[in-house]
Amino acid sequence: MHSSHRLSASCLLLTLALTVAGCSQSRPSSESVPAAPDAVGFGSDAKNVQDVKKWLEVIGQSGEGGSGLEGLPEAMDKLEIDAGKKAALKKDLDVLMKTNDKAKIKATATKMASQL
Repeated sequence: MHSSHRLSASCLLLTLALTVAGCSQSRPSSESVPAAPDAVGFGSDAKNVQDVKKWLEVIGQSGEGGSGLEGLPEAMDKLEIDAGKKAALKKDLDVLMKTNDKAKIKATATKMASQL
């Protein structure tokens, strides 16, 4: 009976050690996880042309759309820029918001950033 408790305790400690070791593995440095827009000063915090331009540059580098674009239409609407430039940017924004193609997201966001 005494040896079965010892065996159970040993198994429990081994399982715990393997669980902790598995959870503590870090992500390789070659992998990068893009920060959420709000975490890098975008989203609801984008207040001027430079903020929106930087936001678009980050999207242009990552090619990530989806939730990374949340708040971008509103931020674009608030920009005080030439009406013609704003209209052209809105056309590109429509493309950006509707596509899931990373290459198209990168190209469109980079083009938009260059126009600001």
